[in-house]
Amino acid sequence: MMIEPSWYPRVRPHPDYEMARMIVVDTNIISRAAVREQWDDTLSFVFNSPPQKLRLKINAQVLNEALGAGSDSMDPRRAAQQRSFIMAYRLSGKILVEDAFVPFFARSRQMRFDAVQPVLAATNLSVADSRVAADAIVNAIPLLSGDLRMREGLRKALANAAVIKMLKDYKLVGGFDQIVLPYP
Repeated sequence: MMIEPSWYPRVRPHPDYEMARMIVVDTNIISRAAVREQWDDTLSFVFNSPPQKLRLKINAQVLNEALGAGSDSMDPRRAAQQRSFIMAYRLSGKILVEDAFVPFFARSRQMRFDAVQPVLAATNLSVADSRVAADAIVNAIPLLSGDLRMREGLRKALANAAVIKMLKDYKLVGGFDQIVLPYP
């Protein structure tokens, strides 16, 4: 029997995804499962619960990182493992990869992303992490990340006065606990 993580009840059905419960997953979550095989109850639930129960969104930043795009240092075998892993879960309907190519945003949210991402990047988040975080914030889809630097950086960014003002101006969720799911 699969154990639901304590955060699962907080993940609400999303109207843009046929009312499926959605989470954004960071590259390290893909890597933990696909390459390092660090399966735990949370990862088992995230990847192996039926797509009707939980679907995963991988945005362009995460997809490119997972496939080693722009990186001369990623082992080609690792990139191939992650590609196979993503595609297998994509075929099952679990992972939405199509979103990664646009990236998918309703038109009104694209403008918000274009405003939010640089403000996050101007804090202590890297540009790459700010793209992943902005996607989660703007699309109101919780983020699952096992990267302590990402989580701590986002915690600090969400306490930044400019970020708080921008989130209020756009009426976006603003609390760390609303955006980031606890892991591990």
